[in-house]
Amino acid sequence: MLMNHVGAIIDIRFPIISKKFGYRALNMGLNRSIFQPIGYLHQTKDQELQRRYLQFSRIADPLDKFLFLNGMIEEDHQLFSEFAKAHIHEVLPIVYTPTIGAACQNFSIIMNRFRGLFVSEHTMDALGETLEQLKGIEVIVVTDGERILGLGDLGVGGMGISMGKTLLYSLFGGIDIKKTLPIVLDVGTNNPDYLNHPQYMGVRKTRLKGGEYEAFVDRFIKIVKKALPNVLLQWEDFAKDNARHLLKKYQEEIVSFNDDIQGTAGVAMACLLSAVKEKGSKLENERILFIGAGSANLGIAELIVEYLELFGYERNKALQQIALSDSKGLVIQKRGNLSSDLVHFAKDFEETHDVLEMIHLFKPTVLIGASMQPGIFHQKVIEEMTKLAKRPVIMALSNPTSKAECTLKDAIEFSDGQALFASGSPFQPVSYKGKMYHGTQANNLYIFPAMGLMATRCRLKKISSKLFVELAIALSEHRGENILLPPFDNLVSLVPQLADFLVKKAKEFHLTRS
Repeated sequence: MLMNHVGAIIDIRFPIISKKFGYRALNMGLNRSIFQPIGYLHQTKDQELQRRYLQFSRIADPLDKFLFLNGMIEEDHQLFSEFAKAHIHEVLPIVYTPTIGAACQNFSIIMNRFRGLFVSEHTMDALGETLEQLKGIEVIVVTDGERILGLGDLGVGGMGISMGKTLLYSLFGGIDIKKTLPIVLDVGTNNPDYLNHPQYMGVRKTRLKGGEYEAFVDRFIKIVKKALPNVLLQWEDFAKDNARHLLKKYQEEIVSFNDDIQGTAGVAMACLLSAVKEKGSKLENERILFIGAGSANLGIAELIVEYLELFGYERNKALQQIALSDSKGLVIQKRGNLSSDLVHFAKDFEETHDVLEMIHLFKPTVLIGASMQPGIFHQKVIEEMTKLAKRPVIMALSNPTSKAECTLKDAIEFSDGQALFASGSPFQPVSYKGKMYHGTQANNLYIFPAMGLMATRCRLKKISSKLFVELAIALSEHRGENILLPPFDNLVSLVPQLADFLVKKAKEFHLTRS
């Protein structure tokens, strides 16, 4: 079997389209009850779940836990679903961040069976026929693997992210897993570790770029739209320039959104709205400094401006409340050749690369990081933020945990317990001066399952950024005790309510088709 020829592995790696084996092709056509001990046949479902949990608990390595859970998903998705909901706080960090990062890095080595579709130049011709067999697909999660979490170009290893997101659509949105489709656009990789690795599953060449890349994606979208005209397509973990370009280019052509831009923006906005309510303020009274000006932070900044505009705030005044920094330092007006995305946020300050100096100049009350620079929110930074705001909002959004700008422990101790903290990856609660402090995981899980379920409940023309504003407001009103967002345990019941709310808003905004 040629691992870099997708067409050769479809029936084995993606059994949903196999006529011979059907969707669950993992028992090799055998009746597993033939091989089960008689006593096992009489176990109740609760006993089976307890048995699986004992097995899960005995596994020490997170990556081995990931493989154990993936095997359960492929064997019996309903059993996995009940298992995951019963142990959500232990399962989520394994099937999603942070362990999913390691799974993606090692994907070609560890994955013997998985549910997904690689699309390359060699297999594009067969894509239409393949999708014709999948008429029931309602949600596609697609990546090109170029910017997986904070780990960079992982090539076809990005399949792990697409698989994880479709799994969470099923767990929290109640969408049948068989109606979701993980896809990797295998346009090559610039990572020499994968190009030179004998087990790498993907096409062994450097990435398509420029016109070739544009033509490839354009052909992909046209085929998907023709075969699945009502599908929701989620763009996932594309590099900054491609992510923003593809979203803008295709958002009117196919029902789609970018989770890294709009999903991150929605959950960060929800955290901000909860935080300002907690501190007795309003968002328009806050000054927000972003460290990092990639897709995530730009998306958050733009959604904040849209929120303020929707509630009667002048655009220019809203822009004044926000400052951004990128790899060249604080985004200032004196810098030439600013992109159209950044120019509106440029400030009339002197150039600086130092975060502490940026704080002295701009005097923020909210500090948001999506910079992939661990520890950049150091003690002096957080102490200075605490001088400017009695209760500073500190958001360290970079994933995985090793990339976070600071830890919950740092934020609490350096602010003397005053900081309101959110992060991309989870942190354990911290005890400080006799009090227990909880961080909030600003996880896109709060956003995309509700968006996906909404899309299955009505015929959308497009997904507007207004829907993310409305969802952020709704989430902030369901906050949990000691955290800025609802507990994960509540999401299974909350997501359907949020989806119904979004359907009403979509109709109100004239985003649905009759």
